[in-house]
Amino acid sequence: MKNSLLLLLLLFAQPLFANPYVAQHLTIGLNISTTISLSPTQARPFLDYAEATAQLFPRDDEGQRVLSWSTTPMASFVNDSYLFRFSAPFAPLLLSLAGTVATVQSYPSLTRRVDFPIAQLPPALEKYLASSEKVNADHPTVLALAAKLAKGETDLFSVVHKLAVFTHNYIRYDPASAGQPRSALWILENKNGVCGDFSSLFLALTRALGIPSRYVTGVAYSTYRGANKFVPHAWTEVYFPGYGWVPFDPTYGEYGYVDPTHVKLKVSADVDGPSFSYAWKGDGYDLTSGDISIDAHVLNQGNPAYPVLLDANVEHSITGLGSDNHIIIMLNNTLPYFIAEDVTIAAPPEVFFSPNETRHVLLAPRELRTLFWKFHVPSLPPQYKYTFPVMVYTARNQSVSLLVGARAGEEVFSVNEESNVSEVELVIPPPQMTLSNVTAPKMVVGNGPFSVSFVLEKHVPFPLNVTVRLGPHVFSYPAFAGNRQVLVKNLRPSSFLRKNEVVISIILTATNREGLQKQQTYTLKIPYRPLSLWERIVRFFQKR
Repeated sequence: MKNSLLLLLLLFAQPLFANPYVAQHLTIGLNISTTISLSPTQARPFLDYAEATAQLFPRDDEGQRVLSWSTTPMASFVNDSYLFRFSAPFAPLLLSLAGTVATVQSYPSLTRRVDFPIAQLPPALEKYLASSEKVNADHPTVLALAAKLAKGETDLFSVVHKLAVFTHNYIRYDPASAGQPRSALWILENKNGVCGDFSSLFLALTRALGIPSRYVTGVAYSTYRGANKFVPHAWTEVYFPGYGWVPFDPTYGEYGYVDPTHVKLKVSADVDGPSFSYAWKGDGYDLTSGDISIDAHVLNQGNPAYPVLLDANVEHSITGLGSDNHIIIMLNNTLPYFIAEDVTIAAPPEVFFSPNETRHVLLAPRELRTLFWKFHVPSLPPQYKYTFPVMVYTARNQSVSLLVGARAGEEVFSVNEESNVSEVELVIPPPQMTLSNVTAPKMVVGNGPFSVSFVLEKHVPFPLNVTVRLGPHVFSYPAFAGNRQVLVKNLRPSSFLRKNEVVISIILTATNREGLQKQQTYTLKIPYRPLSLWERIVRFFQKR
């Protein structure tokens, strides 16, 4: 017997326990504060009034609701701002805005494609297309880059998703560079920054293509370098005609949504602009303000929810040394909306993945998507049997753990680099799926419910994504690996009635690893008889 060697892997992922990012809802306690002071600059100073205006606070929005809110000292709510007003000199004073906010895991209801380029926009959105000192949307470098990224695209979500993924991958997150956001041109040259810089570049790229976008200031939960707390944060929103503003956070890699730890406190057309502003009327005083402090913490947390379901397996559970192989990843968008998901593979250094470790996937409403991730096992010392642990996980912290085996003497597979398809599976025998052992009533009487059952049989040696449509009933089986008995209950004749027959079309769709679909339709005809008058009378009294 050969020796066995288990290669251990330390996988770095966000903790699954009490993970606020995937909670269905959060209740968050929030306190925003700063200090102001009036210092006399002459012997007999005079003060008529002093004012502090706060623009930084939560409002009700699609993804959040303010449960309670108060200010200390008391402030007036004027022109969408809190106004603190003082008519007498004061010592250094703490201004505080505090309360609770409920956030939910929500996704904009983008159920259909939106054409790109955008044909027409309301005049009120022009300020969200403007170029500025930081958002260099009209600079030739930015215009050329945006055009290159959007080349050939006709769908708005796809374009914006590409711009956000580019921004996320292009900039190296560097907390040492925190401060006021830099210009998009500076970021393109230096390739590092923090959330405000990610947002500056993304705003410039979208506006360069005539896509309205705006800057969002708020807080979000961070696990960066073990922080595990809420921190000040910035992200963006993009305008979709017919839908409104859709959030994109290129720093966190959240495209078309933001997780429920995001609390929006302010929106603006540009990345600059005060969160507090001050004014006073008098003589002989100087007003100074302190830093803005934001404290946030979770008070209550809902259960986790995963809009995209993940499954994965290995194409060949064991191969020879020096062999290629694939991890097969299945993503199932359970929502009737467009949604983006990041998928990452973590593996020991002995296993070489291609093309990279993370893929950014845009899923259409209810889409099932299969990814094939090539990896290579090198020619290791032959006296051992090797077992490699591999973890597949998403940005929303779903994960699948796999074991990949390799040893000398097993079959060695090679992968065509151009097609990225294993040579042993280039020929796919038709049909991929068949339907058999159909069981149905010999006759359907009246409009009472009836059932149909059948067996799905797979005839290829690799998993398929399978969809079965039976009238209004749709069943999805991602990574379908074997035969399956399907029972469909509570069918109503009225949905399938054709004269004196109940005609049921069972549409079977199988998608293979190359993304090719094969569709088969099975037609089931069952004689139908309406209830006689006597039968209707009997049933009427039976229900009473």
